[in-house]
This record gives sequence, C-alpha cells and structure tokens, in this order.
Amino acid sequence: MKKIVVTVVAVLLTVTAFAQFTNQGTLLLGGSSNLGLSFLSEKFKLSGGDFQDGDKITSFNISPQVGYFVIDNLAVGAGLDFNSTKFKNDNSQLTSSTITFGPFARYYFDKFYAEGNVGFGSSKSDSGNGEIKNTLSAWSIGGGYALLLSDAVAIEPQVGYLSSSTKDQSDGVNKHSGIFISLTLFVYLSK
Repeated sequence: MKKIVVTVVAVLLTVTAFAQFTNQGTLLLGGSSNLGLSFLSEKFKLSGGDFQDGDKITSFNISPQVGYFVIDNLAVGAGLDFNSTKFKNDNSQLTSSTITFGPFARYYFDKFYAEGNVGFGSSKSDSGNGEIKNTLSAWSIGGGYALLLSDAVAIEPQVGYLSSSTKDQSDGVNKHSGIFISLTLFVYLSK
C-alpha cells in the first residue's frame, strides 16, 4: 500500500511540476532533425547474380520551432523545415532542397497535446540540365505526449496526418498525404 501511495504522489507532483511549464508567458523552443547527415549507397543485383552500384545518397534535415504560451496550455508559434538531398552516381548527380515556414498551435492536456500547423515554401532541384523550382504548401494535425527529462526539457513523440502539395512552373500539381511519426526535443523557458 505504501508503494502505491508513493507512486500516486510522484505522479501528481510530476503533473503539477509540468503544469507550470505550460503557463501563460512560457517560451517553447524545440526542433527535430535526422540527427546529422545520412550517407546511403544503393546496389542492384542483376539477373546474372552480379551487383551494380547505384546512387550514393546524402541527406540532411532540420526543423526548429519557437512558440509562446499566449494563455495557459496554449502555445502558438512558427516552425521552419529545411531538407537537402544529393543523389550521385558515376554518370550523373541530382541535388534537391526544400524549405518551408509556417505557424503552429499546440494545446496541452496535462502531458498530452494536440497540434496543428501549416507551411508554405519552395523547393529546387538541379540535375545538371538546369534548375527546377517549385512552390510548396502543407498542413498537418497530430497529437503526442511530453516525456519530461528535467524540469524544463521534454522529448515529445507525435503521431499525426500530413498533407502536402507541390506546384511546378507549368502549373502541374503533385500531392502527398499520409500518417507520420516524429520525435522532437523541446525546452520550456518560464518567466
């Protein structure tokens, strides 16, 4: 019985301690990344059993966010998403980069939260035959849970739905949508 009481008190203290970080006036700083660079190489198995080298792929992604709790439990802010990828093989090279920027709103229910955001931006790619530019738009909704690492730092996994649209120079449109899973590190700076 004593263990149950101690556990309940610890949970209540954690929820109470967390609530102060979602108070009006708190600054929310966070972001996610692919944690550095990815260096991948492809190999293809031919019908004769031999392998042929494919593309070498280098990619980098970073997505910082800044928010402010305008009222208790409700943070509004903006996020930036930057992605750069290079595909290279013996015969050719393709570089591609995208950047999007947009507002978000996040509401906390104790340690659980719901978030919605929109983004607008551009992409460009170059395969050596000239640069191609596109415009981007996206929106997402999701929810997650704040796993506190300390009084002011949390890792926040999120599951949600994302829809994006890319429009090229000839007004062709390419749409993508589906479920996503993300992991973000946030720091809460109170007054």
